[in-house]
Amino acid sequence: KDPQMVDVLTCAGAVIAAIHVLRALDDRLASIAAGKHLARAGDWSYGLYLIHVPILIAVCAAGAMLSAPAKLVFVVAFVVAGAGGLAFGWAEHSIYANHLRALANTMSASLTTVFQTKRVGEHFPEPVLVAPP
Repeated sequence: KDPQMVDVLTCAGAVIAAIHVLRALDDRLASIAAGKHLARAGDWSYGLYLIHVPILIAVCAAGAMLSAPAKLVFVVAFVVAGAGGLAFGWAEHSIYANHLRALANTMSASLTTVFQTKRVGEHFPEPVLVAPP
């Protein structure tokens, strides 16, 4: 038996057991906890989507320059890209949630009052064509 595979299977079994214990205690509690974590992971995953490719390219280029073994570079590249992408996503979401959301809402409200849409059937003025000088 491969000791690493045994460790992976043990961890997977522990996670499955924990999920079943939570559900046995209270299905509602489990769904709320899972929902919050899934929502948070979704918020952070956008940063992962945005930045994982540049990180993969940078780590692979560094591995090639150092003549590192390909398997090692592959594993390191994906671990660093995942961690870096999620960290970027966390930072980006934190900045948006704490600072930019209020600014975006304010700007959106002011634009809504400026660009009021006309009702169906109202006459729109014809555009005026101006000849170039």
